[in-house]
Amino acid sequence: MISPVPSKTGSARQAFLICLGLAAATAAVYWRVGGFGFLHYDDVDIFFSNIYVRQGLTWESVVWGANTCFYEYWHPLMWWSHMLDCQLFGMNAGPHHVVNLAFHLANTLLVFGLFRRMTGRVWRSATVAALFALHPLHVESVAWLAERKDLLSTFFWLLSVYAYARYVEMSKVQSPGSKVAYGCSLSFFLLGLLSKPMVVTLPFVLLLLDYWPLRRISYFGFRISDFKNGGKRDTSAWMVREKWPFFGLTVLFCFTTWYSVKLGNKFPSMMVASPGVRLANIPVAYARYLWKTIYPRNLAVLYPMPQELSWWQVAGATIILLVISWVVVRARSARYLVFGWLMFLGTLVPTIGVVQVGAQALADRYMYLPAIGLFAAAVWVVADYSNRWPYRKLILSGAAMMALTACAWLSSVQVQYWRNDISLWNHCLAAGYESVIAHHDLGRVYLDAGEPAKGLEEYQAALKMDPDGAYGNLGVGAAMIAADRPRDATNYIAKALRANPGDAAAHGDMGVALMNLGDLDGAISEISEAIRLKPGVPATYANLGKVYSTKGESDSAVNCYMTALKLDPAYGPAHYYLGLEYLKRGSLDNATASLEKAAEYDPGALEIHLQLAQLYGERHEIAKGISEYRALLRLNPNVPEALNNLAWILATNPDANFRDGAEAVKLAQRACELTSWHQTLFIGTLAAAYAEAGDFDKAVQTAQKACDAAAAHGEKELLQANQELLAQYKNRQPFREKN
Repeated sequence: MISPVPSKTGSARQAFLICLGLAAATAAVYWRVGGFGFLHYDDVDIFFSNIYVRQGLTWESVVWGANTCFYEYWHPLMWWSHMLDCQLFGMNAGPHHVVNLAFHLANTLLVFGLFRRMTGRVWRSATVAALFALHPLHVESVAWLAERKDLLSTFFWLLSVYAYARYVEMSKVQSPGSKVAYGCSLSFFLLGLLSKPMVVTLPFVLLLLDYWPLRRISYFGFRISDFKNGGKRDTSAWMVREKWPFFGLTVLFCFTTWYSVKLGNKFPSMMVASPGVRLANIPVAYARYLWKTIYPRNLAVLYPMPQELSWWQVAGATIILLVISWVVVRARSARYLVFGWLMFLGTLVPTIGVVQVGAQALADRYMYLPAIGLFAAAVWVVADYSNRWPYRKLILSGAAMMALTACAWLSSVQVQYWRNDISLWNHCLAAGYESVIAHHDLGRVYLDAGEPAKGLEEYQAALKMDPDGAYGNLGVGAAMIAADRPRDATNYIAKALRANPGDAAAHGDMGVALMNLGDLDGAISEISEAIRLKPGVPATYANLGKVYSTKGESDSAVNCYMTALKLDPAYGPAHYYLGLEYLKRGSLDNATASLEKAAEYDPGALEIHLQLAQLYGERHEIAKGISEYRALLRLNPNVPEALNNLAWILATNPDANFRDGAEAVKLAQRACELTSWHQTLFIGTLAAAYAEAGDFDKAVQTAQKACDAAAAHGEKELLQANQELLAQYKNRQPFREKN
């Protein structure tokens, strides 16, 4: 049995310095995550498309978190954790990432404290904790906000094990506090299950701990008589009976997980491998996990499930697992090998693929907890089997430092791939893990970033891999909408809907395409269906509002925009469309307020700055208008309308404080060049700019060009206006706009 206080735990000062070193090393590897944003991959659905999370901890959101099976599992504590972050930090992703890092750091220190307490080995425990902190396989769980559940569930798992170790210590001396420690362990286990049900295997791990390092049982084996007679305190049967509340929670959460997966798994059928492939993948996945732990290179966000596996892959992986298991069983004196190997095998069971959730064959995040067993076994076997080496401490210290330095360097590189979706998916493809999801998600990111050509290329790659599937067809349809080809878009989106009729995004995109084709009733029907399938998405309500606005139903449009803003008060496009609707009504004050909000929440949207600048002009707020035009041109210096409008203000405003002829000439020249001198209005602005700059000869020449262009294009009003200006410039008089 474990002693109450192990004899080799070292001093408190030594432990503190080790904890400080672990914290510093972890922070050095992961500090960049504080500057990362949200990812489109899962983060958008968890945060931006989920009003309950965004609104923070309210009674409504807490109840929703306790009742939803959204994202396949029932894990309310994970939802409440994200809600608390939104309550404290809003939608600023940086602090959310810092909280993830804080949990990883806490887990690292718990690993150190736990093994130190159970084994009394300070430096071995520190090495296990350092491997846990720095191993590249754990980057995904830390750098991806959607994987808060890994960190949270492991945190409570470790607390449960720590409380169990305390229970064992106290029960040895029959301390009354042992029942409290047992109750704490059970409570932490429940909290872990509420964070992520992957930790259902904890009771089995507690049995392994009883074998090593706690040494409460002398062998692993069960006899029916042991159960009938209650067993002896040093038998596996007695230990199982002792943990019946833990096993009860395991059975309960296995059922709830099965039921929630049944309700929540919405992946298209093409992504779900056959039962035979899933079973064949189990030994292959175990072997790949083991290899990635030893050689963590080419790690990626998604390892796609193969549609078939060769017999030699399955046979080879199975032989490897059997050989290692045989070696572990034979090395009876090295109990830590049994503990480490069985913990690795056992804690992966819930995610090994018997029931597939998602399109992956394996995932780095699934190793966050199981790797602890492998790390412990590796550290103890090296330490024990090197007892007779000369210069043992020097060799082991050097080897440990080299291994940890390599892990830290590889992790710091891996962290950088998680800074945004483009780097994440490009690395995934470069590492050789091509899939429909990878191409589709990369295409979506490029499309959102204003690079439609790259987006279409990625969507077509996805479509090539699965011509009749939902992902590729939906992506190409979205790209066609962006390219103003709505007829082609409907053909692709229709294929996506045939493959997955319940896809809310497909119905929403179909609605946008139909709106662009002029089928407003059809658009309303499709977008309404998208809202029914997936309520709570502000963009969908905003699109519905645009349809009603086009149809002339202003009140319905305003109601839709208001609903979008109720779901997300910081949704810039809804403020923008609402501002346009107020402009139609002639309500300049309301329009200005809405457009200013739109610019605040979506400062990178060019059309918002342009519309707001023009509105300031109508309201004679010249300074504000100039500021908006300059903000727009900082974002994109090649917007002809903005160049022309700003040049006109600088050339013709009656207030000399706003005029700048030289700058007006540069701006107007650029506007004319960008439009190949085909815009009469822009040529006229250039003439006015030359006049303000005092170059009346060029002003006259340019005004004559404007007259010729207006005559050629049949623009009678512009022809008359430029003829009047031409006469004024001939008299060497610049033009001044009237107030």
